[in-house]
Amino acid sequence: MEATKLFVAHDESNNGRPLEVHSSVFSEFLSDVAYCNKELNKVRVHGELFERLRKRDYRFVLVNKEDKIRLRNKSERLGIILTSLLMNVEMNLDLKSLDLYLDGNKSQKEIEYVRDSVSCYLSFPRMRINITSGPRLDQHYPLVNMADQLAHYLYKCGKHILSVHPKRNELIV
Repeated sequence: MEATKLFVAHDESNNGRPLEVHSSVFSEFLSDVAYCNKELNKVRVHGELFERLRKRDYRFVLVNKEDKIRLRNKSERLGIILTSLLMNVEMNLDLKSLDLYLDGNKSQKEIEYVRDSVSCYLSFPRMRINITSGPRLDQHYPLVNMADQLAHYLYKCGKHILSVHPKRNELIV
């Protein structure tokens, strides 16, 4: 991707119960992060998913029961997951900002840990990482809606298929 901004949306499926699937979709299209006043539908039929993802990249991580035990510090958990999702993603060296869209209520402590973790592991300036979070972002931002659909699709694929999927990243812990 050769944009000066990289937009990253995160969502998960099966939240709070093993096996969680956390997905991120990466885009350089400003239209993907244009707020929609009219709520977007959660898409649970996946026939057109990869057409929606065209010209965008994605990654996912699996969080199993043992991972949940290791990631029990809630304020650090999301930072570790997001940093893991961003590993092995090709980023333009001239990137001006990294804009993260996180579905769900996040504490200030979680947001700061995400910013610190991503900055440290990716060697990207902390002050150029922008984070938007809140409830139902997947119903108002097209990119977060795609991440939601992707997480649901991947969860339905099953662990055996996902364990060898080329877009799967490992947790960094």
